[in-house]
Order: sequence, then structure tokens, then C-alpha cells
Amino acid sequence: MKVTMITGDGIGKEISQSAMDVIDASGADIVWDIVHAGEDVYEETGTLIPDGVFKSLEKNKVALKAPMTTPYRQRFS
Repeated sequence: MKVTMITGDGIGKEISQSAMDVIDASGADIVWDIVHAGEDVYEETGTLIPDGVFKSLEKNKVALKAPMTTPYRQRFS
């Protein structure tokens, strides 16, 4: 089974890796499709959630999302 992992940013990167490690250790037959979203991605690309994240979700139908920064409106307007 293929599962989308949205890594987020800040502590989300650590949490997403820990979650994948625990699930993998359980013996679940999962292939991770790792995508990135959040403030770090916004600073690099100008978008919080790139199209690749949505494409992965549409294809896999199952996802885990780690925490990501919710920007203040005035900062990104």
C-alpha cells in the first residue's frame, strides 16, 4: 500500500520520521510517498502546499500529515 507522508516543517520533520519508523517496525506493508508542505516550502517556492502534494493525495488516497506552521495572514499577504 502506498501512503502519502506530508512532512510539514519545524518539529513536523522529526514527528513524521518517527511515525514512519513506528509503522514500519509494525510490519505494515507500506511504501511511503514523501512530500513536503509548510512555511519552509513557502519560502522556497511561494506556495504552502505545492501541486505535488495534491497529486500524491489523489493518487494514494491515504495520507499522514505532520505538524506544519500556519502563517499569519499579514505576513504572507
